[in-house]
Parts: sequence; structure tokens; C-alpha cells
Amino acid sequence: MKKILVLEDEASIRSFIVINLRRAGYDVIEAETGEEALERLRANPDTKVALLDIMLPGIDGFEVCRRIRATNTKIGIIMLTARSQEMDKVTGLMTGADDYVTKPFSPAELTARVDALFRHIHSLGLKTLLLSDNSAVRIERFNRNIRTLFIAEAGKPDPAAYRRACAILGLPPEQVVCVGDQVFRDIRGANSAGLDSILVDFIRLPGETHYGKKRVLEKVILWFYHRDPRRRGRLDGIGK
Repeated sequence: MKKILVLEDEASIRSFIVINLRRAGYDVIEAETGEEALERLRANPDTKVALLDIMLPGIDGFEVCRRIRATNTKIGIIMLTARSQEMDKVTGLMTGADDYVTKPFSPAELTARVDALFRHIHSLGLKTLLLSDNSAVRIERFNRNIRTLFIAEAGKPDPAAYRRACAILGLPPEQVVCVGDQVFRDIRGANSAGLDSILVDFIRLPGETHYGKKRVLEKVILWFYHRDPRRRGRLDGIGK
């Protein structure tokens, strides 16, 4: 049976959560304080998921999350709170949580969710590397929470940059997949180096209206691609 920890100081709320989780087939262990939660986890190392309230007597949910993540990278952590402020959401994710009560996301929250996704990928044993044309200083700011390998000022779409990435990962090109949002740089370079590739839609920030010339050209190419019945459905949601 899947074991889950519920940390909630309000008895009525905790009881409601526990009842519903047990009905769903979970083996639930309960804690009222952060200190008690940490003790319960030490006594139950096979716990797979922890639900953590933030506002608690004693140490808060952020600190509990931080201490759990310091010794356990594989347990799933979900923050439970009535707070709606953006920084609370970002703080929870950046201290090691994998999910949060969601509201319409902001770029800051989205970045924190990407950090959480990388932690999950690493916990599965997959290797990752950021291949970027940006400077090392800029990448290091982004990489502070991801903590993955990276190559700065890569010179995409030069195939040599992708071959260098494969060498750093210690993997042959046929075992590496490039995920990128630019046809002419990311995808073209990866394919030239013999890597498989996945094209994703690029993130538009709120209010952003200016696109580079290559972005405009990409949209035209993708428009024709979508109209080709032989390729229809292969890029659903991309470039539309």
C-alpha cells in the first residue's frame, strides 16, 4: 500500500484529508507539528509522498520541506496552504516541493515549477544538460536551483556543441534527446549532430508582443507544416 504523510495542525482539516486519502487506498501517517512530521518520516522511510501545511506552530512547512529534501530527493512533496501570494508559492517550490495549490501562474512560479521538474527527472536517474548561447553568469542564476550540467555560449546550431554535450553526459548521440523551442537553432543543430529532438512551443511572457525575425519565419514554416496532411497531428499545439 502507498504510504503518505499528512502534516496539518488543524485537526478538522487533517481528519478530512486523512479520511479521503484512506478511502482512495493510501496508508496515511499523521503529524500535527513539523517536528513530529520529521520524526514520523524517520520512522517510516518508505513514505512516498508528504503533504505539508505551511502555517504551523514551531517550524513551518517551508523548513520541514527543506529538511526533508536535504536527505531525500525522491519523496514527492506537496505544499498545502490557504495562502495565495506569489512569493509563498515560489518559496515552497524552491525549497524542494514538487507541487502546490495552483492559481493562474506567473513567470516566477513557472520557473520554480521547472526547477521542480528537473528534480523529478534527476530522481528517475536521467541526465540533463543545459545547452545555451547565453553567458555563464546568466545561466548560473537560472541553474542555482536546477543544479544541472550546462554549456554556455554554445554557438548553436553548430553540431559540435551538441557532440560536446553528449561527451560531457557520457552518452552516444543516439541515446540523447534535445528539447528546444527554436527550429533553426535547437532542432536544426541537434538533428545535424545525429540527436533526436522534441520541439516545444516557446514561452510568451505576459504583454510580450515583439518576436525576432527567425521566430516570425518559424511561425510561417510551422503554418505550412500543419497544413500538410502527411504531418498533421505531429506538432499539435506548437506554433499555432
